[in-house]
Amino acid sequence: MAEKEPSAKPSRISEDAVLRYLKAHPDFLDRHPELLEHLIPPGQQMGEKVADFQRFAIKNLQQRVKKAESHFVNAITYARDNLSAQAQVHDAVLRMLHARGLEALLETLTQELLSVFDVDVIRLGLESDIADLYESYHPEQHYSGLVFIGAGATEVFFGDKPVLLFADTQAQGGFLIEELFHNCQRLALSCAMLRLTLPRLQRDAVIGFGVRMPGRYDAAQAVDLLSFLSKVMAERLDTCLYENGVTL
Repeated sequence: MAEKEPSAKPSRISEDAVLRYLKAHPDFLDRHPELLEHLIPPGQQMGEKVADFQRFAIKNLQQRVKKAESHFVNAITYARDNLSAQAQVHDAVLRMLHARGLEALLETLTQELLSVFDVDVIRLGLESDIADLYESYHPEQHYSGLVFIGAGATEVFFGDKPVLLFADTQAQGGFLIEELFHNCQRLALSCAMLRLTLPRLQRDAVIGFGVRMPGRYDAAQAVDLLSFLSKVMAERLDTCLYENGVTL
């Protein structure tokens, strides 16, 4: 079987060919008005020191269209990200509501939510007056689990904020981040920390979501959904601890 000869490289279209085509199709721009956003209008000879405001206006309009397109794309991206985050929070809330008992809830918080939020480690920190006497539980194969922190540490660290986001914990970290993510800092180079207020126990707790990639979380991001999540977590955890007679 004879081999096919390689097809010749397409030649560049000449300006004359473009002119002939446009003359033969005078309605081309009417059918493709988007081209006007990219074409540079000809300047008019209006005499020395006379500005061509028409050309300036058209170029300014083209720039505004491009800027509007950029904002539109950003808005779509933000909306998609927001819908994704909303779905994750809804999934997490349903899992917590379905958890029966304290052990099941702790497993949901520190194990199941890893895949829900696509993070590398989750640590739940419970405040206690005798935190140093408790043994933390976080298996070394995945590092997620339960730790105990000093009483009052959460309020000092969070102030009046329910959620804190850190793009780079190595540069922005603090004592509570180091305490919460002890021995797994490499898995929490960026993190989201949620304050959990437990009124029945008259304690605070904190849950941290860590990822190994800096910049995943950022202080400029909206925290409404995470604030809602923290309230649901706090209510479920407070109820389960109280019903099981846990004192810290």
